[in-house]
This record gives sequence, structure tokens and C-alpha cells, in this order.
Amino acid sequence: MEKIGIWLLSWYQVTAKYKRGKSMTQRIHILYHFDNNDKVDQVSQ
Repeated sequence: MEKIGIWLLSWYQVTAKYKRGKSMTQRIHILYHFDNNDKVDQVSQ
């Protein structure tokens, strides 16, 4: 069930570089839901 209300959606890309020269890039998406007191009551990644 989807919550009705205020949601903050954020997304970004992270690149990790390793000591041996290789790297890994991944995208991250996070959703924050706020309750009636403007406090985060749910986080999904």
C-alpha cells in the first residue's frame, strides 16, 4: 500500500576507486516519507 503525503525523492551516483586501479559506479535512489509532524517515518532505498 502506498502512503499518501509528502515524499522527498533523492538520487545520486557514487564511484568507488580501488587501490589496484579499478573502479565501480552505482546509482542510488532514496525515498523519504514525512508524517504530520514533519518527521521522517519511512525510508526506502
